[in-house]
Amino acid sequence: MSKKYNYLICFLLLVLFTLSQCKCGSKKPDAPKVDFSKTDVSFFRFDQEFQQTDTTNTKAQMLALQKKYGSFYDIYVHEIMRFGEARDYSDNIYYNMNQFFIFKDMVLLHKMVQKKFPNTEENNEEIRKAFTYCKYYLPNMKLPNKVAYCMSGLNVGAFTVDTEYVGIGLDMYMNNDTFYNQLFDNYIVAKLRKEMMCQNVMKAVYNNQYNDPYNTNGNLIDNIINVGKQQYFLSKVLPHIEPAYQFGYSDAQLNWCNDNEKQIWKHLADKDLFYTESDAEIRHFIGEQPNTVGMPIESPGNIGAWIGYRIVSAYMEQMNNKPTLDQLMLTDPKTILAKSKYKP
Repeated sequence: MSKKYNYLICFLLLVLFTLSQCKCGSKKPDAPKVDFSKTDVSFFRFDQEFQQTDTTNTKAQMLALQKKYGSFYDIYVHEIMRFGEARDYSDNIYYNMNQFFIFKDMVLLHKMVQKKFPNTEENNEEIRKAFTYCKYYLPNMKLPNKVAYCMSGLNVGAFTVDTEYVGIGLDMYMNNDTFYNQLFDNYIVAKLRKEMMCQNVMKAVYNNQYNDPYNTNGNLIDNIINVGKQQYFLSKVLPHIEPAYQFGYSDAQLNWCNDNEKQIWKHLADKDLFYTESDAEIRHFIGEQPNTVGMPIESPGNIGAWIGYRIVSAYMEQMNNKPTLDQLMLTDPKTILAKSKYKP
């Protein structure tokens, strides 16, 4: 056999070895072994029940739905869809509902949702798995045991009702850029994807337990680390999620962060931004926007989520991953920053 063919065979063997080592799309090594079947959660297609209302008998059917869904129905009707005030005992609410049922844009939207989600079995399984991982890491956490899919009128992707329900607005996950582009900016449209559903559900669950880290309080670095805690939580309860979907970035934006970590940190230091308490400045780094103000256009908005995650991950490594997830969530940002020894 010639030397040329020997080289070719060696090259092919090297390629095959490299591919065999690739972990792309496979389980993360640290994903714990858990029994998903033991997680008790029920799933409901409230959207279908609600939209099938006979408008000649709306009140009676709504009273039946209210009895079945309890607090979820109340939050949906009064806060998500705003059909009427909670203390409004007149029939105005049912009139507003009837207008909603016949409004052609909402009729079209409902048809689109049903076409995209004739069933939700795949999503149910993803959510069940996320809840199971959550119970593994946070055994004392009170998790919702009911998930109700609904039409949110393009208002919200996921929300909790006490500790009983998670509501999911299916109309926010249709992967229909042609439709969404008429209503939202491009950077918002990029997040209105089915692949973001479970991430948003677990964010809502997190916020119900630990408060929403995007409600700014204190200085920028504290806020960045608090958002980073949420991202670390997501990395644990969604061990198989694509990293870009975890952060709500595009692949190109995530690659840009990986390539420019030192420059991001230097920008914050050079601009003396770490301890600013300006809400406007803080929003530049943890708010939803096309890219981060003051950084190249290739940067993602909400870049603080990624930097915060890097700091929290460094802290856990320094602590040999000994703090439980609950202990981590209760640790103040100043301690995390100091002990992380983060320096990109």
